[in-house]
Amino acid sequence: MTYNTDTICTAFLYDLLATSIVFVISYFTNNSTWYDPYWSLAPIPLSVYFTVSAVEGYTPRQVLIFILVSIWGGRLTYNWAIGFIQGHGATSEHKQDWRYISIQHKFKSIGLAYLYWPIGSLLGIHLLPTLLVFMGCCSIHVAMHSSLSFDLFDVLGTIVTVTAVLIEAVADEQLRTFTKSVHNKEAVLKTGLWRYSRHPNYFGENLFWIGLYIIAIGTAPEEWKWLLIGPISIGILFNFISIPLLENRQVAKRPYYKIYQTEVSRFVPWFSNVRP
Repeated sequence: MTYNTDTICTAFLYDLLATSIVFVISYFTNNSTWYDPYWSLAPIPLSVYFTVSAVEGYTPRQVLIFILVSIWGGRLTYNWAIGFIQGHGATSEHKQDWRYISIQHKFKSIGLAYLYWPIGSLLGIHLLPTLLVFMGCCSIHVAMHSSLSFDLFDVLGTIVTVTAVLIEAVADEQLRTFTKSVHNKEAVLKTGLWRYSRHPNYFGENLFWIGLYIIAIGTAPEEWKWLLIGPISIGILFNFISIPLLENRQVAKRPYYKIYQTEVSRFVPWFSNVRP
């Protein structure tokens, strides 16, 4: 066996406990946005726990994965902090992400406002992402549990994860620059990476977990099926929840966004019909 069930279960319980604490903070501040920096930082202490619990001791692969996860988590949290401070995607009063406000309003509109916190926030905003990200982190555990020497899978996985972080960073910076410089609120970003994907940042995020998966199956190819659940689940979250919610808002705010939808790939970067 290339993984330790007790270690995975213990880590998951700690993850749930920490998520519950974040939820309590969200509830008493009436702001579910506090969960956002948690899910991007959680894999870092999880990778530390997986390292210290490995019976093989410290290996170069463990150091590599820790660095990759730390860079990814640190950059993502920094991006959240910049948006939070500047108020992008958040209300000026509570600095709450518009997505969470939208979910809360939907519960109110159907007369179920009292269910927002237990169902909309606790289950939907806090626990579901925690579960999906933890499933992705199982690849970290399997890879860190191995004492095998470096191979081609480590190299390929590292290239994929680094590329993913760069795609996310560039896409976020292009969006931030566009938001600051364009005063027409109906304008649509169609340049840079956004010319080839309508959501290059989400694509980069999903690609990151695929990179970790590649490293993991290089150390334990027999575990490829259940480990694949992680990146697939995160891809499903983006494509069936995050992206539809975001695009519905974009269509409502920006009439030209419907044209953009016909010109540019939804998720995976591809050839574009947007004129230079």
